[in-house]
Amino acid sequence: MSDASHEVTLSEGLATTRSIRRYLPEPIPEDVLRDILFGATRAPSGSNRQPFRFMVFTDTEKSKQVKALIAQGAQTLWNFKRANDGYDAGSGSEENSPKTRMANTMENYVENFAEVPVL
Repeated sequence: MSDASHEVTLSEGLATTRSIRRYLPEPIPEDVLRDILFGATRAPSGSNRQPFRFMVFTDTEKSKQVKALIAQGAQTLWNFKRANDGYDAGSGSEENSPKTRMANTMENYVENFAEVPVL
């Protein structure tokens, strides 16, 4: 009988972790957000000063306005990067190349940025 559990070393975790650019539209419970932010405050900081400040935008009307503004900025930055960093050149013109898939994933990410449950 094999043990299905597998302990991941720090190096293995860092080497195999991928960026996530697609999110479920489900709200994040407040206690989960608190745990995430608490964990974030435990990260190293220069001179051990912990100058952390968080702003959390959820589904209030004001938050939706802020998320829309941030999404607009993300779209502008991505449009510039895509146009100037060669994403559509070379293999980027091939429909299923890794470069094209990455660019399409990023396009989807910025197009739906304002819809994420928490920012």
